[in-house]
Amino acid sequence: MENIFNFQLLLNASSSVEWGTLLFSIFSLLMILLIISLFVYSLRRLKNLNKLERRIRDLEKRDKRNDL
Repeated sequence: MENIFNFQLLLNASSSVEWGTLLFSIFSLLMILLIISLFVYSLRRLKNLNKLERRIRDLEKRDKRNDL
């Protein structure tokens, strides 16, 4: 009887470790995906800002030429 009880304790402990490992792995993967998506988002935003700055410079140059 004691062996069966020990086996059940071992089974419960191992299953809880597996669930903990699984949840930790899922959490880690989600964090990695979040960091990558934030990085890609910031790169796209920076690219758009650079386009806007270039457009503003072009418009200012055009405005100066029209004033002359």
